[in-house]
Amino acid sequence: MTLHLRRDFGWLIASLALCLGFFGSANAQHWSRAGTGCNSCCVSLSEPCGFTCCQPCADPCSNLCDCVWGRGEFLYWQTKQSNLDYAADHGTSSSIIGAGKQHYLEYQWDPGFRATVGIRPGRDCCWELRGVWTHMYSVANGSTGSPTGGDLKATLVHPGAGGGALQTAASAFGYNKLNYDTGDLLVQTTCCCNSCLKLTPFAGLRYLRLDQILHVEYAGSEFATNGPGVIKWVSDFKGFGVHGGLDFELQLCKGFSTYGGFGGSLIAMRSKIKHRDQLVGDTPATHVDIRENECRIIPGGNISLGVRYECELCGCKFGSRLGYEFHQWLRTPEVRRYMDDANPAASRAPGNGDIAFHGVTVGVQFGY
Repeated sequence: MTLHLRRDFGWLIASLALCLGFFGSANAQHWSRAGTGCNSCCVSLSEPCGFTCCQPCADPCSNLCDCVWGRGEFLYWQTKQSNLDYAADHGTSSSIIGAGKQHYLEYQWDPGFRATVGIRPGRDCCWELRGVWTHMYSVANGSTGSPTGGDLKATLVHPGAGGGALQTAASAFGYNKLNYDTGDLLVQTTCCCNSCLKLTPFAGLRYLRLDQILHVEYAGSEFATNGPGVIKWVSDFKGFGVHGGLDFELQLCKGFSTYGGFGGSLIAMRSKIKHRDQLVGDTPATHVDIRENECRIIPGGNISLGVRYECELCGCKFGSRLGYEFHQWLRTPEVRRYMDDANPAASRAPGNGDIAFHGVTVGVQFGY
């Protein structure tokens, strides 16, 4: 199902880009304003993109485009992540597991920020160099107790811990801390399809950091004697790769426009993991104590859509924007789930996770 969803997502984005191009071309006369078009870099389609731009940059009052610009954005996003269940209810039915529910660590909405700096070198403003830094810090929390008339199963404890006698707890709580950073160095060019629609393909390098700390504790019941039982998993996940995509801007009326875009990444990552499963009572006992160090390639994608307003004073441009963004990374690290005590090393592969971010983005921009 995941493969089909990703394929359909790609077709959707391609179709959206084609529709926007067709819409802008078919309605150029309807949306354009006499004399100045839609405040586009390309005042006339018969002129090259750099004809009316940055001549010269030294005089801001005669500068018709942003030779140097910066943007700051406030992010209010929520993180979504797979494989964060830490306990399961076990009732009194005859089934092996149930009746009850799985308990998950859950993220709330958290703030973040993004800073962008762009420069258009020389007189030809068709080409631009852009640097972008994005940061998010999120914490998923969860806690639960035994259900009425049932037990609480510790799903992260190794099945062979304590000779198989450490499976049931009276209570459990935990958290997962996530540090997310991306740094981009991109080259882009703006293509004016008409006086109102601009398409901006971009490509470049991306740095990615996805560090996590998972901590879960089980107490009471079978963990009462020498507990609590503590699961500690630390993932250091960093790397570099390529990033590219397409942005668009469609002018609506004086100063107002819609914007959006989509992009994709392939990142070569180094994953360093520490995983401990232990009892920390009067007689400490360690069941799992492993280190992992591996390389992997992970894909990622993003989509954005919003509205912006821009005004100009003596060649300097001021703008604001409000939009929605969705970002997803696949094949991310996740805690190992050990499956049986007959082969104590048998576990599910730890690299099939996915992490997504989505939410509102508010930004202000200045260019001169």
